[in-house]
Amino acid sequence: MYGVGYPVLYKAVGGSYALWFLIILAAGKIIACSLTIGIGGSGGVFAPSLFIGATSGMAFGEIARHLIGPAAGQPALYAVVAMGAVFAAAARAPLTAVASVVEMTGDFTLTLPVMLAVAIATATSRGLSYGTIYTTKLLRRGTDIDRVPSADPFEDLTAADAMRPFRPALPAAPGPSGQPAAGQPALPGPVTRQRFPQVLFASESLTRAVRQLELYGRDGLPVLSDDGQHLQGWLTSHNVLQAVARHIHAKAQPAAEPDLPGPPRSPGQVPTPLDSYQLLEVTIPAGSAAAGQKLGDITWPPGYVAVTVLDARTLRDPDPGITLAPGDHVSLLAPAPPGPERSRPPGEPGSQPGDHPADARPAGQAPGPEDSD
Repeated sequence: MYGVGYPVLYKAVGGSYALWFLIILAAGKIIACSLTIGIGGSGGVFAPSLFIGATSGMAFGEIARHLIGPAAGQPALYAVVAMGAVFAAAARAPLTAVASVVEMTGDFTLTLPVMLAVAIATATSRGLSYGTIYTTKLLRRGTDIDRVPSADPFEDLTAADAMRPFRPALPAAPGPSGQPAAGQPALPGPVTRQRFPQVLFASESLTRAVRQLELYGRDGLPVLSDDGQHLQGWLTSHNVLQAVARHIHAKAQPAAEPDLPGPPRSPGQVPTPLDSYQLLEVTIPAGSAAAGQKLGDITWPPGYVAVTVLDARTLRDPDPGITLAPGDHVSLLAPAPPGPERSRPPGEPGSQPGDHPADARPAGQAPGPEDSD
């Protein structure tokens, strides 16, 4: 069982072992090889597959000769054919298996039997498992080399590819900071809308992200890391269109084609909606000190992050160079206040989240009169 086992393999094919011992050798090698690879040990696949194929094929040949007689042929022929079949099933490389058997034996009369056995073994292997011994580790790392690249950019791209990242990323569960404390900068206008945002995971495809944005993301949605520990960025419908356009343009230029992500990872179990943050919409009133100022010149309370600006029915990313005007709506991602204070946005002591249900309008639609009541 130790090592590649070529001396034992030669003796088995030469007919030096009894039937019962051939069966023990095949079963023992299967167990030893499985345990070695399963516990992380170093081991190959080529030599063990030849060993298993030779011993099991030789045993099958011996049984066939006992049942049918000399018409069944030499058991060694079954051993050679089985070597190719087992290797083809393990590595899923049928052409390599056929060429190797013919090269090792030098007998081209075995080509058709080997091709038939290799085809059956490969089809059986593919039906029993998606990956091979060589590709399983890659699949666990999220790389699927057998997956046909999709022509749909909404399936190729993820929320992380399209989002506007936070620099640095925000913690998913910030410390209590629901309202600006005394001495801290106040908001430049009244809070006209408050809700708890839904969550997008970084590995979610844009197909799922667009659906969430349509239902809940007029101002966009936060993108959560797959481990549920950090808010990595903010995603709007405009960001999705930009990412899809970049992807299509890159497809037209193969030299600049980006690496595509692997299969989506399973997202962590994080509550949805994201109850550790709240989304506040601040309307800039006439006469406010913020009117006429650039967004980057305004000092927000600690932990407050501007995520979108709704300007004359146009939803924009929070570019610091945007000049605010009366009637503009600035959406802020703010830590939710703890305990009973969770329901009170800064500047609106009596408002309740229940007064403003989650927005289910399509992304990009301007607020109606009911949003500013």
